[in-house]
Amino acid sequence: MNVFIADSNVIIREGLKSIVTKVSGVDIVGESENSGELIAMLLNKMPDVLFINYASPLMLESDVQLIMNTMPSIKVIGITERPDRVSVQKYIQNNIDGHLLYSCDTEEIHDCMKFVMKDEKFFCGKVLEVMNSDIQKTFKCEGIRLSKREIEVIEFVSKGLSNKEIAEEMFLSVHTILTHRKNLMNKLGLKNTAGLVVYAVQNGIHTELDYSVN
Repeated sequence: MNVFIADSNVIIREGLKSIVTKVSGVDIVGESENSGELIAMLLNKMPDVLFINYASPLMLESDVQLIMNTMPSIKVIGITERPDRVSVQKYIQNNIDGHLLYSCDTEEIHDCMKFVMKDEKFFCGKVLEVMNSDIQKTFKCEGIRLSKREIEVIEFVSKGLSNKEIAEEMFLSVHTILTHRKNLMNKLGLKNTAGLVVYAVQNGIHTELDYSVN
């Protein structure tokens, strides 16, 4: 796995390099301290994973969207000192692969790398807590995975499909769909299906929203 690190803080870059290279098979193929050199270096190196602090002084938030649009093969993980709700929600809507904080431990960073490479989404619990004002519980700084299948379920729920209809769309049993919904509400700290709909709307995981709730 080839990793690139973009952060204007050299201490953070060195710390991340030390952490990620503890994983067997991980190589650091480049690093950038400013926005001006970032895109050209990524096009040259084409890493598997990019850690980027879009909030650091010499980086631009617009770089994240540009990278995701023009280099979709790169798994983009935001990593910042603290979560900003507006920025995080914007990147969730635009399909960022993961988001961590400086306070995340080594295991959580390793897990994030592992699961984004499996096409799953991975977020620090504290990021998720800030991201959604309707969440009903306080999260620890621990990783929260959302699989592609779980994201599909959220999208179908937001469209107003019944459990039976979702099962037919996904070629799964109704029991499996109920289990997914239960697990999602537990992961996201939501109390009911309406909460899943709100989550989908706030984070862009919906299309042609039907406001009926099953």
